[in-house]
Amino acid sequence: MSERNRDKVKNLEHELGRYQKKVGELMKLNAQLSRRAEGVTEISMATDALLAQVALTYGEDVIDEDTGLPIGMRLTLPKFDVRETYRQYEVYARRDDGSYIIGVGLRNDPADDKRESTGNAAENAQERSKDERREITPPNDKCAQNALRGDLREANDGTDVG
Repeated sequence: MSERNRDKVKNLEHELGRYQKKVGELMKLNAQLSRRAEGVTEISMATDALLAQVALTYGEDVIDEDTGLPIGMRLTLPKFDVRETYRQYEVYARRDDGSYIIGVGLRNDPADDKRESTGNAAENAQERSKDERREITPPNDKCAQNALRGDLREANDGTDVG
C-alpha cells in the first residue's frame, strides 16, 4: 500500500472513530429522552386520573339523550388562565390512610408558613417529613417554567386547553 493510501486509510479510520463517538452520544441522549417521555406519560396519567376522580366525586351525571341512560360524569369549572393560576398558586399532594390530600397555597407568600388548605386538616405542612411533602409543580422546574413563557395555550373558544 502506498504512503498516500495509508494516509487516506488513517484519516478515514479517525473520521470513523469520531462518528462512532457521536453515535454513542446520540444513543445516550435518546435513552434520556425515552426516560423523560415515560415521565411525561406518567404525569399525564396521574393528571387524567386526578381529573376523573374530581369529576366523579363532584360532578353531575351526563345522560344520553337517545337512551336516557347515564354515560358519564361532568364537572364544569369557570374559565381560568393556566399561566396566571400557575404563577399565583403552588400545589402540594400526599397520600394519607388511603386518601389523597391536595393543598393549594399562594406562591412566594412571605407570610405563608406553608399551611395546607385542606378543610378539616389543620396540620402544618412544615411538620411533615420531607419524604411526605412533595410540590407537584416546583418553581425551579425548567420544563414548567417553559410553560409559563407561553408553551401552554388557553383555548378561548370552549375547547380543551392544550
